[in-house]
Amino acid sequence: MHGLDWPILGVLQLITKSAPNSSQRTGFRKILAMGTLLVLATAGLSGIAQSASATAAVGDSSGIWYVDASVSTSGDGTSESEAFNTIADAIINDATKAGDTIQVLEGDYSGFTVSKPVNIVGPNHGIHPQDMSKDVPTPNQDRLTGEAVIKGMVTFQAGIDDITISGFKIVTPTESAGVKATTSDNVTITYNDFSSGSQPIDGQNGSASTWVISHNRIDDITGDNKTAIYLVNIIDLTVENNFIRHDNPEADGRRGVNLDSSSNVTLTGNNIGMGARDDQFEGTKWAVQLAMDEGAVDSVTIESNWIRGANTGILGLSKNSLTNVVIRQNTISDTRRAIALDRGSVAPPSGVSPVIAGLEVSGNDIAFSEFGVGLSGVADWLHNNEFKYSDVAISGNKFTLSQPTPADSSCTAGEGECKPVSVYKETIIDGSNTGKINARGNWWGTAAGPSANQQEESQVDSGGWISAYDDDPAKEGQPGFWPDSPAIIPLDVVLDDTKPTVTVTDSAQSLVIEVGGGTTDAGVDYKELLADGKGTIPQTTITTSDGVTVGIPQTRVTATDKDWDGVIKAPTIVPNSSITIPAESGTTVTIATAIEVGAGDIGLTFDNGVRLLLPSDGDKLVGFVRNGTFTPITTKCSADNQTAGDALAAGGDCYISVGADMVIWTKHFTTFVAYSSVAATPALAATPALAATGADAPGPVLWAAGALLLVLGSALLVARRRVPAKRQPEFPG
Repeated sequence: MHGLDWPILGVLQLITKSAPNSSQRTGFRKILAMGTLLVLATAGLSGIAQSASATAAVGDSSGIWYVDASVSTSGDGTSESEAFNTIADAIINDATKAGDTIQVLEGDYSGFTVSKPVNIVGPNHGIHPQDMSKDVPTPNQDRLTGEAVIKGMVTFQAGIDDITISGFKIVTPTESAGVKATTSDNVTITYNDFSSGSQPIDGQNGSASTWVISHNRIDDITGDNKTAIYLVNIIDLTVENNFIRHDNPEADGRRGVNLDSSSNVTLTGNNIGMGARDDQFEGTKWAVQLAMDEGAVDSVTIESNWIRGANTGILGLSKNSLTNVVIRQNTISDTRRAIALDRGSVAPPSGVSPVIAGLEVSGNDIAFSEFGVGLSGVADWLHNNEFKYSDVAISGNKFTLSQPTPADSSCTAGEGECKPVSVYKETIIDGSNTGKINARGNWWGTAAGPSANQQEESQVDSGGWISAYDDDPAKEGQPGFWPDSPAIIPLDVVLDDTKPTVTVTDSAQSLVIEVGGGTTDAGVDYKELLADGKGTIPQTTITTSDGVTVGIPQTRVTATDKDWDGVIKAPTIVPNSSITIPAESGTTVTIATAIEVGAGDIGLTFDNGVRLLLPSDGDKLVGFVRNGTFTPITTKCSADNQTAGDALAAGGDCYISVGADMVIWTKHFTTFVAYSSVAATPALAATPALAATGADAPGPVLWAAGALLLVLGSALLVARRRVPAKRQPEFPG
């Protein structure tokens, strides 16, 4: 059936949804079913997914006109019995006004020009053409029962806006587009089945806005160097849940979706197969392409698409800049290059120095490809390699490269260089041709990270790789499930006397550090992230064998000495005798715990709150010592969370008891102390008092140092004034 060589998801959906002109609703809903019926027939992997946001936007209308190819002569179109017999007649009808709906019945129709803002709706509106429950035509049929077939091109007249084409089979000959537009806004093309010798959807606009292309099937493209969906100069564009098979081996230069000179673009849920097999990519170009035109491309999200069998899965060419581009959670396989940015050979316009800035490539599942993600400058002979990159993050991706063999699933001789992430010819990154792309936190196929045959180029920082991932379908939707919600897994590090220090090079890679018992001089070295004693460090949790835990969020740290070596010491117990806490008159101070954390005599401050947990000290007072001076911490935290910690003033602290433990939130590091302060037991200096008389007299009564003493025989009862349990002891005047 239509060359379905991969499993698909059959979808039946009958939906009404407001069109760009949302005031025109009531009439059309008399024709279409109201509400939504969603039937999912699953047969393996699919890139087609239904979503409420992607259902066809078909405007309702106060005017409904009928078209039926079976009538011999055109009527006035006001009913099925008086239907027009061509779509063109319904459009040019003087009574047809902007926003009206033209309801087309089963039959064969010629191509036409849309010269008014109307909704043209066929019998299969609301039914995805890839729905497996649809009938398959017999050899003697040229269309399905109940199907309206347009044989010829549908052209949007320049300047006509608010057009909907939905629910048709559109068949055009070689070198003819299916739907062609030049300057139209508010366009909806949905639930159509395209077979075209040229470009089924051709939106080479001078300028346009607000297009939705969704739930279409495109296949049987026979022309050379043709693109399934070709879109240029569109602001606010959605291409969603389309099924594309541009896999005719006789068609050379096959291309999937072009998105040129456009902004605010969402490409999601599409299933794109380009037909390349067994490393034979000559007939294919790309599945998705950005920026081949001379205009810049901005704010593009390419998400949750299924792409297979192309020379390049997602390609960015060299004509102009790409900014704020997100490529995430796509499944890309059987390509030579899964994602390649600026692989073109055409120089940008004169005076233009293109940049790629704000690029996120995350959570993609990339398999059976020679190259995973490749970045390069424009060919030197064309543009002196002036293509520049900045703010690029490639993380949380799963790379399973090359075609597997029974003996070895890694790259083998003759199967390409197999570079998961590569940078070509000293590409300019963050203003330097020696800068590095952040490619940390990816899964490289094994817990050991990039293997010998998966080495990245010198301008790629691939450290901090994911060492494990969970693809149990039962855990779908939970944090860490692969690939729907990939997360950078914290690096687990154990420090001991053989390895007392860990060096950190990535401010985005979180760490969980355990310090073994007896380890001396344990610490974390952040010097590669610092300049002049300042820099952003990653989320770091350090736990000692004594249970002391310090939790540092990703934050900016500043040292009082710009020559600081960048090492933050793990929490270390210091002798109580080294700490002096002044005791107020009449009190005794006992130190329970003294912990040094930080950089010794060099002061460290943090932009965000840091959490220090002291086990079993929940009933103690706390303070800190810096340069021999003790300062009590008297502010109680509003809560034990990051928000409360971040709310502290610069260099501030607060405390909160959590069960039996004491938690200190602070924005500086030094030596922290948990201690107790109690009233000293006075020496007794008895002063005689009047003795009670009578048979019930308890015995002698004495006052001693402000305490009432009752002598009961040989027993002495003391009622002493209680010292309130406050952070600072309170004494009688």
